[in-house]
Amino acid sequence: MSLHGSDRRDTSSAGGNGTVAAASLRLRLNPNKEHKPDGYEDLQLDFSPNIFSSLERYLPPSMLNVPRDDKAKFMREILLKYLPLGERSRSQKHREYRQKIIENYQPLHRELYSVNPATFFVPSFLRAINDNTEQSFRSIMSEPSPGIFIFDIFQTNFCELLLSEIENFEKWVTETKFRIMRPNTMNKYGAVLDDFGLETMLDKLMEGFIRPLSRVLLAEVGGATLDSHHGFVVEYGKDRDVDLGFHVDDSEVTLNVCLGKQFSGGELFFRGIRCEKHVNTGTHSEEIFDYSHVPGRAVLHRGRHRHGARATTSGNRVNLLLWCRSSVFREMKRYQKDFSSWCGECSREKKERQRSTIAATKLKKLLEASDCNFGELFESFQQLYDLLWFNSFLGFPIIPFDQELEVINPNNSQHTFSDNSLDTTPSSVSHRICRKRSDVTLVLDLDETLIHSSTFPRDADFTFTMMSKGEASTVYVRKRPFLEEFLEKVAEMFEVVIFTASRSSYSATLLDILDPHNKLFARRFYRDSCKREDGHCLKDLTVLGIDMAKVFIIDNSPGVFRLHVNNGIPIKSWYGECPDYALIDLLPFLKKLVDVDDVRPIIAAKFWKKFNSAHSSPAPLPIRRI
Repeated sequence: MSLHGSDRRDTSSAGGNGTVAAASLRLRLNPNKEHKPDGYEDLQLDFSPNIFSSLERYLPPSMLNVPRDDKAKFMREILLKYLPLGERSRSQKHREYRQKIIENYQPLHRELYSVNPATFFVPSFLRAINDNTEQSFRSIMSEPSPGIFIFDIFQTNFCELLLSEIENFEKWVTETKFRIMRPNTMNKYGAVLDDFGLETMLDKLMEGFIRPLSRVLLAEVGGATLDSHHGFVVEYGKDRDVDLGFHVDDSEVTLNVCLGKQFSGGELFFRGIRCEKHVNTGTHSEEIFDYSHVPGRAVLHRGRHRHGARATTSGNRVNLLLWCRSSVFREMKRYQKDFSSWCGECSREKKERQRSTIAATKLKKLLEASDCNFGELFESFQQLYDLLWFNSFLGFPIIPFDQELEVINPNNSQHTFSDNSLDTTPSSVSHRICRKRSDVTLVLDLDETLIHSSTFPRDADFTFTMMSKGEASTVYVRKRPFLEEFLEKVAEMFEVVIFTASRSSYSATLLDILDPHNKLFARRFYRDSCKREDGHCLKDLTVLGIDMAKVFIIDNSPGVFRLHVNNGIPIKSWYGECPDYALIDLLPFLKKLVDVDDVRPIIAAKFWKKFNSAHSSPAPLPIRRI
């Protein structure tokens, strides 16, 4: 039956002449669970009938009882927003391409082309699906990192049969010299399973087995409304793809199952969930997770979870991927601005706004107190800030040590300044010109403490050009709020030293821009001055050759000063977000360290009192890995 068939019903609820003023209508935010949708299998449609049945529950109330053809037309117009005319033409050609394969390819194992749960799935997985409760689902899986679920799914025999079918298909392709489409733009090897007849099986896999899981575990990204899929296999190893770059999937939910073969390497690495706006933002330590494949074992995660695959160093590895999509979620997302329920960066920004609001409210109350002087107010505000930040004192960012940079031309780097008076000529780093007030030395970290840099294009206070693996890269640098004021004040109070775990080829250029006249930083220490223990990077302050009573460090990763805990002041990591007052808020406390005989008891009482009372000797803090 065509889209314009004769299936007509009473349209009085729609008003007028049986037509719907669809242009002004939008989908509902929540589905009508009481409504029983029509079937669309007999219509000639551009999309899967399952999509229309799923989408129908989200139709405006005035459209639920109109003729099926009118509903289909309305939903089709919505879906076509995501499939322009050129894409529709390509889609039609793809249907013809797929039909040609199905008419000519002879399957080897026909039992694979319809779902047989008893022979496909391991018993524990089937029991959990039949119970259909969150408790039963979680009983068969682990969640080693938020939003990443690992569980056994396929029997060994099923994996072997599917591998055999794939090899048979590839053999047919070679013999007939048929040119097939590869799974995606990143993989040169593998095959789209839907293209040679497995679409129905994968539809049932998604609807009956993956959607129940994602409805409970991944509901915030449309897990309950998955209505289409893209199923394929990828191949890695000798004479195949070697690895897979950092990316996000074109899916709401992704199922990744290793089918087997003998191999080593090929680990997946995950680096946090991001919306489109934040896809290129930095990674936080708590978002880092690596996974080693096991045949028959599944990894279920959000499509927007950034990930990649390391090199398969020996043997061959074949994985089944099922990208599950929700047309409802994609339509709803067009009207949303807040993705803090699943985007890690949106969530952090929201929490930061909440913390700022709490701090501002507290400060306002303090200002209303008539018996407090300004110094007491400032100290109280600092204590409030410390309390808010230490509540989340569980994870620290990891510096990317794997990216080696070298300067193209230090004397002629391209800089963008807001202050045209700066002289960018590199200068000696041995001594600064200005006078220091005391004999106490302040050691400052660089990245995520004073500045945030990235090779991804973004708003920046200045830029410079570097070489990365033989290619020119522009580095975009943002200065932490109040950085100039902070550096000017501490340079008047202390000898200021930079100690960074980044390479000198990158850091020296950046510091020459921050301190072009060599007035702020007396000395600079880079990665080669760091101490390495069991693959970890530590900043040993004894390399400065200074009495430990007269030196302290400010660093966003407390683990790096684990050798000198009571000489260390932690500061919240900064990735470019505003507002931020961390630097300026530290100044009142730093003034207390100017003329003291020993900085350690003062710092310990302020930042490490609970820590020192809980440990007779300093215990290891979270540390960054080289």
